[in-house]
Amino acid sequence: MRPEPTYRDKVYRFLIEAETGKRYEIAKLAKKTSREEFIQVLKDFIQFRDCEVMGFEVEISSDFKAFYKKHYLQPV
Repeated sequence: MRPEPTYRDKVYRFLIEAETGKRYEIAKLAKKTSREEFIQVLKDFIQFRDCEVMGFEVEISSDFKAFYKKHYLQPV
């Protein structure tokens, strides 16, 4: 039996599966009660550079209200 996915797992899955080239508003994705946790998971995802291995980049706005997922090209 598989363990129930954690909140972090769910956010990571969303970030991986989200459409590239799109801006996402955090208030529309996370409930008010979980917004701080969502932002922390997003920061961790960016800091740990998990997205680069998968070929994309995530940028968060300076006010932490939105983020943008874009295609990432590694130098040859």
